[in-house]
Parts: sequence; C-alpha cells; structure tokens
Amino acid sequence: MSAIFNNCGTLLTFRVGPTDAKFFAEFYYNPDNNTGYKTQDIANLGKFTIIARVMTKDGLQSHPFTAYPLPPVKANPHANSELVKERSRQLIGSPKAVVRDSINQRAALDTISSND
Repeated sequence: MSAIFNNCGTLLTFRVGPTDAKFFAEFYYNPDNNTGYKTQDIANLGKFTIIARVMTKDGLQSHPFTAYPLPPVKANPHANSELVKERSRQLIGSPKAVVRDSINQRAALDTISSND
C-alpha cells in the first residue's frame, strides 16, 4: 500500500481514525527535522479541513499544508432532479432486458459443461 501512495503526485486527507492517521503520518511528517503533521494532528482535523501534499509543475512534492475546501453546495430549490435523472437515463441508460441478455450471454461463455 505504501508503494501506491508514494507514487501519488498529490495527496489530500480529511480527518481519519487513529489507524489510518498513523498510516498517513508517514507521508505528512518528517521526524528528521520534526516538521509536518503527526498522527494526532491528522486524526484531530476539524470539519472541512484537509492536509495536502501537492506535486508542483516541476514534479517536486510540496511540504504538507492544511487547507479548507469549499463546503458542500446546497441544492437549488428550483432544480428539477427528475428531469436530470430522465436525461441521464436517455443518454447513458440501457433497458433492463438488454442488460440482462448481455449478462446472460457473457455468463454462458464462462460456464463449463458438466458433460465433459
């Protein structure tokens, strides 16, 4: 898992539990010079607060820092969610019968005959 995270250019972390905080402290805390964010710092982040380590355009990692992302956007009371759902279904949806047939056809290819 560490290998995967070490290859991340940018890492953002919201408040996490103690076990995960210990894991993320490896990326945010430098014990050699006592800088960055320790396990308890990460576990005690406030609401809507993140710790970030960003890859710069030169390919270098920034020092970790805290940031405050935008709070969740409130839904527009005049929005028509049913219209959005219907348009999404029209653009990317498929009838259930078509999906079932496709699944059954692919499943039949994976079935090994017991008569062999």
